[in-house]
Amino acid sequence: MGYNSNTALLGICDTYILLEQGKNDDFCYLVDTKLTSQSQAEANCVTQLAHVAIIHDQSFNDYVKRTALAYGLTDGIFIGLTNNSDNDSYVWSDGSEVDYTNFAPGFPDTTFGECIVMGITLFPGKWFNSDCSTKLPYICTKQARENYNCSMRFSRLHGAAQL
Repeated sequence: MGYNSNTALLGICDTYILLEQGKNDDFCYLVDTKLTSQSQAEANCVTQLAHVAIIHDQSFNDYVKRTALAYGLTDGIFIGLTNNSDNDSYVWSDGSEVDYTNFAPGFPDTTFGECIVMGITLFPGKWFNSDCSTKLPYICTKQARENYNCSMRFSRLHGAAQL
């Protein structure tokens, strides 16, 4: 996995890194630099009780982009949004509401694929369709456990997690 185990917060996020949002819904993330399909990325995240990055606001979108850059993932990363071809709508892999999108101009466009990628150097921070079998890195996210007390927190206001 593509993370620094020295900054992992065991007990709060298991082997993930805690990102404090300053809200009651702090969450944890883990970058995996291994190139894999979207379905395999989601399967890998689910085995760790997580999902491929779920993005509900511009601030976290920017954080994901900065983190991908910090890890050198310049070709784009999968996010957890896919097209539901049954009714031509988009769904997050965790089932949460699609209350924020950041598509590049001309997207979404399912002629390019059913899965969504965040551009890093091409369309920086913007989303576009890609074939789900494309091999890309990804970031898993999950809720932090409640009732934690730890001084090792990262704020999205300070940029990407330190490597």
